[in-house]
Parts: sequence; structure tokens; C-alpha cells
Amino acid sequence: MKLNPRHLLLAVLAACSPADRGAPTPPPVPAEVRLMLGDRDTPFDEVRVLSVDDANQRFHVHLALHGTTELGPEVPALVCGERRIPVNSHGRMSETYELLFQVERADARTIATALGTELVERTPWTARLTGTLEPADSTRELHAGAEHLLLRFTLTNSGPVAVWFLDGGRGRNELGRDNRFEFEVTRAGTALEPRQLFDFGGLGVYRRLEPGQSHALELDLAHWCRLELPGEYAISARYTADVMPAHYQPGEHLPMGGYAHLNHEVAVPAQTVVNVR
Repeated sequence: MKLNPRHLLLAVLAACSPADRGAPTPPPVPAEVRLMLGDRDTPFDEVRVLSVDDANQRFHVHLALHGTTELGPEVPALVCGERRIPVNSHGRMSETYELLFQVERADARTIATALGTELVERTPWTARLTGTLEPADSTRELHAGAEHLLLRFTLTNSGPVAVWFLDGGRGRNELGRDNRFEFEVTRAGTALEPRQLFDFGGLGVYRRLEPGQSHALELDLAHWCRLELPGEYAISARYTADVMPAHYQPGEHLPMGGYAHLNHEVAVPAQTVVNVR
């Protein structure tokens, strides 16, 4: 008698026990996560695990300690299974200490699972900024050794969504120059050495750019380098913009880690060539 292959297969499966067919793989047991101050196990709450990059590979873990007046000399650490992750920064707000741990994705997922909280990824970033660079007054000649060399950098939202960018915030220095700008200047293939000037923050204001909208920033190139000789100079600028999504409201209170989760640091390049007499 000829056997039907299908009937034969069913007979083999029926003869197998559930154990023979293989039981479902149990989910992994989450690692125990504890906060340690030295050798002291310390309670915490308000856990947040937030992505801080567009690839969702770097995360910040935020914890809060309540009713603690001082942390003491011990460096806080997050113990995750066999691993000990030292704190990256911490600060006190009234009676609450906020602790920040920087981790990669694998650790972030383990910690979020163990503590029963959500691992929050960034939403896809579709914003796009472009820049143009030109003399502030195209009708005036530039002269070698001039004390001031005024330029205009125009920042344009060339993407499909509105954004906020922080205008200023890095001008607290002896010249009041905006250190969000960096310059490379060359003449006849030779690069000029820009002046190094450190800032200590500074005042800034958020400006909203709708799609297609621009904002002009004026600056003095002489604060970075002087053009001492006549000739043609190639100038490359890079503007580092701190950008927030359209739904952000400047001045609003964000929960722990909310600003870093939403903030994008965008480098915007621009070039121009000027003739100096």
C-alpha cells in the first residue's frame, strides 16, 4: 500500500510529546538594578530612560532621590546585574537630587526592563537647516588690515517642518563674539590661524523658523582673524545650532531629561569668497 506523505508527517508529529517538539523559550529574567552610594543600597524613583541621538543608540537614565540633603563623598553608581555604571552628573533641586547615567542601547533596554519603565526613543528627525555667507554690505570694499570685517550669515529652514533655534548663548567672552561660529580662512592656499577665544555661555533667545523662513545673523570676521594682505580669501563658516522641534515652547518646564531628549545640535556650513584691496 502506498503511504500518503502528508499522513505520514501527521503521524510522526502526533507521536511526539510537547517536550520533544520543544517548549517555548522563556523570556530572559531582567537583571536586578540598584542605586549604590558607596556600599549603601539607596532607594530612588522617577526613572526615565531617554534616547539622546537620532540613531537611538545612546541613552540617558535619569533617577531622583527625595529627602536627601547631601550625597556625601561617595560616587553614585547604578548596579545592573554584574555591572557597575558610575554617575555622569548630578544636581540638587530643593530636596531632590537628580542623577544622570549615560549608557548605550543594550544597557538602556536592560535597565528599563528591570525597572518596569518605558525606553523612549527619539522620533525621526526631518528638519533641515542650510546657511549662506556674504559681506554684510556688498557695496563697500573690504580693505586689508581693516579693524572690522562685517559678514552676514543667513540661516534658512529648508526642511518640511518648523523648528526653534537658540540665537546666542555663547557670547560671554571679551569680544562678545558668537562662538557658535567657527571659521577657516585661506589666501592663495595658505590657511590663516583663527583667534582662539573661550566663552562662558551667554544670553540667548529662541527663534522659530517656519519651513522656507530665514533669519540673518551679523558678525565681525575680525573677531576671528584679520585679513592683513590684499588678495582673494576663501572663507568657510560653520554655525552650530541648538535646535528644538516645533512643539517645544520656550520657557516651558520639561521633566527630567526632557531637554536633552528633544534637543538637536546641527552643524550648518556656508562658504564665500571675498576680495580684499
